[in-house]
Amino acid sequence: MNYGLQHSDAEYVVMMDADMILHPSFLNRLLPHIVNSPQISFVQVPQTFYNLPIGDPLNDACGFFYDRVMVHRNTLGCATCVGTGVIFRRKHLDEIGGFQPQSITEDTITAYTLFNRGYRSVYINEKLQVGLTPWSFEAFVKQRQRWGQGAVQQLAATWRAMLGRGSKLNVLQKFCYFWHTGYYYMSILNIILVLTLWSALAFGLNLVVGSDEDNRILLSKLAAFLLSWRAFWFIMWMEVPQSIQSRNRDESTFWWMTPYFFDMIMNATFNFKSTFKFVPTGNIDRSAAHGKAKQHPWVRKLDDLKHVRVHIVFIIMGVLAVIIRSYITIKRYGIYSCKEGLTVVGLSLFILTLCLHMSVPVAHILWPTGFKAEQRKSLLKYDSNGVPIFDPSKAGPKWHSSLIIFEIVAYMNVAFWIFVYWASHTNAYARYCPSHPIRQ
Repeated sequence: MNYGLQHSDAEYVVMMDADMILHPSFLNRLLPHIVNSPQISFVQVPQTFYNLPIGDPLNDACGFFYDRVMVHRNTLGCATCVGTGVIFRRKHLDEIGGFQPQSITEDTITAYTLFNRGYRSVYINEKLQVGLTPWSFEAFVKQRQRWGQGAVQQLAATWRAMLGRGSKLNVLQKFCYFWHTGYYYMSILNIILVLTLWSALAFGLNLVVGSDEDNRILLSKLAAFLLSWRAFWFIMWMEVPQSIQSRNRDESTFWWMTPYFFDMIMNATFNFKSTFKFVPTGNIDRSAAHGKAKQHPWVRKLDDLKHVRVHIVFIIMGVLAVIIRSYITIKRYGIYSCKEGLTVVGLSLFILTLCLHMSVPVAHILWPTGFKAEQRKSLLKYDSNGVPIFDPSKAGPKWHSSLIIFEIVAYMNVAFWIFVYWASHTNAYARYCPSHPIRQ
């Protein structure tokens, strides 16, 4: 891209991926925001895709990010560049030496470098570009890991300039800058949390704290916290298009992407190289397809399961832990005592819910709802001149009935913790959860 800048004197520069198709109104909608405002460095629109699998199982659409996160960041003037569907002011790019090469994700590091000079951005939440998501699961994972690697490289290369005394970023901009990388480190906390709770179930650790009264208070506080968080979670998605689908897909992705982000973090931290090789997502798709072209479809699927072996192991171990701990609890306290029962049920619901989320990529591999690469042209419409066109109002993921299962499970968790909160604040806890001698 910097090579292109060297051979152009254009006042404004449009950056887009090779697979993206721009709406005819793209320039008309974006240029007024940058031409009349000298402090605006770039104007960005969301990404949309025309080959999204039905139900968007991998959350390619990133609905919450584009319809909420970027909208709110726009109020701060720091909606980041997403690498395509963006128009830059050439003068500002020249001031910072062009697109920044210190990170494999040059879009965000360039954006924050511009913000650090006091410039701003504009985000227009209109679907004015449409392109392709990765065709294969392997390509999807490597794309997301590449984004994560770029975020780590960005922090390593620019944290002093962005967070130091000379930084021109305000507090909220600094938080957004840090969170851009910090989000991927959440995978470490996820693993610690899940392993701790799984171990508590699987190894029969004591889940009762102090007396019955202490346990009642603990469950009451825990129920209040979890219900408040779930209510906040629902409210955040209320006005997001296709809110039920977007909310459940976002939550699932947060969990099932954890092993891949953890692997990326470990490699980036302990196997960091000063140089890196960029491999376009399309090349990964073609390489994967070439190696499996002559295989039977189910042989290909079984081979692809190697990418989700951690998820399969977790599902098996999670279900076994719930079964074993339920047996131990009933044997120890009896079926009519909640000495430890409510805590076991709560933890079991959490682990089983995680198993459901971790099953998403497994189900996607075995029973895909997407399209094949050879269907690409048939997914588009063309004008009389053979130019591909699209309707912005129809650019978005389609609903899939499997989302009903995730929604039911979410409300089952809510219903359980409502019951726990009610029971701990009435005489129900004392009535139905009497102390019984532990069975030997």
